[in-house]
Amino acid sequence: MITADGLVVVHRDGQGRSATCDFAALPAAAPFQRSLARLFAAKCAPSGSWGERQDQQCCVWAIRPFAHFLGGYEGAPQDVDGMTVVFWNAWRLSLAPRPFDHTKHSTVSGPLRQDPRLPGAVREAMSNRFVWVHRG
Repeated sequence: MITADGLVVVHRDGQGRSATCDFAALPAAAPFQRSLARLFAAKCAPSGSWGERQDQQCCVWAIRPFAHFLGGYEGAPQDVDGMTVVFWNAWRLSLAPRPFDHTKHSTVSGPLRQDPRLPGAVREAMSNRFVWVHRG
């Protein structure tokens, strides 16, 4: 469920437990906060793929670093329709070569790809596989 202001998502799982995420607290432009909240709420809905509360909490863990990157990026997009391939690739390259960061990438790209306003070139960049090289 998303609140009337479009910025707070309350997720209730099948056992009646709830978790709340306030997207207004994320360091991103207000339109992007609302878009992330809307996409997040859709994934937490009964028909969405994040059915358990721990799924939702894990996804907050992934979306928060994306929003911090967004907030600190010079010329950051104001909303999903302003995303560019350069921005997306910069986010992807900012992630460390470890499994948790790979999960962040897929957890953020999944909901964003559900937004029809996402430019096609960015959608394509999101689907490109990448491999981290471990140096040791």
